[in-house]
Amino acid sequence: MAKNECGVDVPDNVSAKARQLGCIQGSKYVYPDGQYDNRRPVASIGCRRASRFRSDFIDYCKVELINGWVAFRSPSSIRRNPLPGISPPLFSRIGEITRTKKIDGSPLVYRVEDEEVFIAPSNEGKAFCLQKLRFDDGRGIENGHIEFRICYYMKIHKEHNQGKWGFGQFAPMMTEDELKLVVKRMKEKGWLE
Repeated sequence: MAKNECGVDVPDNVSAKARQLGCIQGSKYVYPDGQYDNRRPVASIGCRRASRFRSDFIDYCKVELINGWVAFRSPSSIRRNPLPGISPPLFSRIGEITRTKKIDGSPLVYRVEDEEVFIAPSNEGKAFCLQKLRFDDGRGIENGHIEFRICYYMKIHKEHNQGKWGFGQFAPMMTEDELKLVVKRMKEKGWLE
């Protein structure tokens, strides 16, 4: 019986499924779901070489194998829907789950429920993105509360990714009431009609 990178015995039928899906190094990077030896798992499907995730963007890339065993597809191999009318292509994040940590270290898990993306009238190198997010309050995402995020993308000017869209990482998340308050204050200032 083969072992994975964590030293766990991998059943033969799981190893066979991993090989069938083209997992790099066979069973080395397959895991019982959620058991990654206190580190992030390695993507081994749809890539030339296996690489460890550097963020918590793993649920979207998880591939179910057999009996609770999983492997991970490379994020770059996942086909996402391009948003219409935006060039270069910018891809929808609807349905994506983000797992990260709050500033106090506690878990922060949310899913993009809906989004609206449009090019900024003042700058064709900027795209505004309005997102409706559903949070996991400890009872699962389906039972969580809703917040909204106003964010943006900018066309990258650095050589390596020049011309592609980069996510503007500094953006607030807010509740529906907070969003209404923001719009109300902007109207009171005369910024909006």
